[in-house]
Amino acid sequence: MSDAGPVRIALLGAFRVVVGDREVPADGWPGRRAAELVALLALAEGRRLQREQVVEALWPHLAPEAGAANLRKAAHQARQVLGREDGVVLAGGRVALLPTAEVDLDRFLLLAGRAVRSGDARAAADAADACTGELLPDHRYEEWVQGPREQVRSRYVEVLRLAGRWARLVEVEPADEHAHQQLVREALRAGDRHGAIRRYGRLRTALQTELGVAPGRRSRALYEECVAGLGPAATAFVGRQVELARAGAALRGTGALAVRGPG
Repeated sequence: MSDAGPVRIALLGAFRVVVGDREVPADGWPGRRAAELVALLALAEGRRLQREQVVEALWPHLAPEAGAANLRKAAHQARQVLGREDGVVLAGGRVALLPTAEVDLDRFLLLAGRAVRSGDARAAADAADACTGELLPDHRYEEWVQGPREQVRSRYVEVLRLAGRWARLVEVEPADEHAHQQLVREALRAGDRHGAIRRYGRLRTALQTELGVAPGRRSRALYEECVAGLGPAATAFVGRQVELARAGAALRGTGALAVRGPG
């Protein structure tokens, strides 16, 4: 088996393997477990695991002998796809992936670690850009993905916060009150009072849905600033924040309000 070229493995956004200048198609794997074996080893520290760890992760319901047989088969198939005899090596009770393989997750974690240690916002933005999606989204319910997934998510939240990417942060952490506050402030500075009110409405809904709590004092003060030019603060309805603020202003002046249209 000749060397087919450098191996690049993507775990973020989707599982992809590129050998040389050729991406392995989804149907290019002889078996699903061969692809999972490569992904599992790419996640592991040092690109290697104990044989028992691999069998337990990929074939937890099989007897040890049967699991070991499946491992040998999957390793053989993985070597065929990677085009290298050292693509996946079983030796000394360990299973090792090609050590020279490039993995996108490694780059993200390296950049994120540097950014967090330095506190540099530009470095944090670069790290955030290196995280191109969820870790192995097609395997999100596999037990062996859970720990690494939480590590990636935690680091991603850190660099988004450090970089001040508030809109993306609230997508990842809908109940992050500080991020919502920053977005409300940005809308107010831009003169977008309606947008600020809607942002507050999203914050209130997220906090109630995720945590069962109401916005804190600082958030409520921001809302008061949002509606200061529209009249008194709206009632505790969810949604339609701008309309409620307008209704409050109208009622303050006339004491009555007519609402027309379908319910």
